[in-house]
Amino acid sequence: MNDQEKIHHLCKELIPLMDDVDHFTKDILMDHIQECRTCQQSYAKINEFSENFSSPKVQEEVEIPPLKKLAQFNTGLKILLIGIRVVILFYLIFSSLKFSDGMSLSETTIQHLEAGIFLFYFPAAIFLTVFSFIFFNKKWSFFSLCLDILVITMTTVFLRWLFI
Repeated sequence: MNDQEKIHHLCKELIPLMDDVDHFTKDILMDHIQECRTCQQSYAKINEFSENFSSPKVQEEVEIPPLKKLAQFNTGLKILLIGIRVVILFYLIFSSLKFSDGMSLSETTIQHLEAGIFLFYFPAAIFLTVFSFIFFNKKWSFFSLCLDILVITMTTVFLRWLFI
């Protein structure tokens, strides 16, 4: 086997790896490809294959819209969680007013409201916060937690400031 046949044989082996070989080796391969008809055909086939399959055609990325029913269900759950909190608070406020004289708030009424918040709102707030942590994103859970802490700590302070 002479040098030309050795180069031809190595060229046939290295054409698929053309991008990975050293620059000097690549120059030798390209010189041989220009001289040899068989290697030119192999090189053309490899280039055609790599052009067709290596770079996929770039298509415009279409944003996948969220499932409409799931988004509506998610919004409905958020409204339900807010509604449960509001209903519990209104129930506690109006049941506390039932034991007072009319629409005025006294210290006893506010203490009754504090007890109701601790007995009814606090467990519901824990459940609803855990529920929102599981089913909603972290931002909504943090908002829910902050709202519950604000309601539990500041409702009676606000009512004392407002009415007494």
